[in-house]
Amino acid sequence: MPASYLTLTRKLGKALMSSARKLRRAKQKILQKELKKNLKQAERAMDSLPKKCDECDAPFDRTKKEELDKWRIAVYDDGRIHLVCDGCTPESVKNESR
Repeated sequence: MPASYLTLTRKLGKALMSSARKLRRAKQKILQKELKKNLKQAERAMDSLPKKCDECDAPFDRTKKEELDKWRIAVYDDGRIHLVCDGCTPESVKNESR
């Protein structure tokens, strides 16, 4: 085989590998961008949660993990979020399985 053929094959191989690497990096960049966008959206949703019970105005503390399971959140189609503490939750709703 001529030397020029081998040189051309090597260059072509490098170009193909380079293209594959570029495509992989571009895909990874798009995924990272979507991940950041989804994270920001989740943070905004958490920030828009009410800070107190809508019935009795009891403060809602997100830092107490054992208390989080006792609160009820209702999200309506029009975007309203209704937060109710354990004391204000009706017994019929408390007995439902989660």
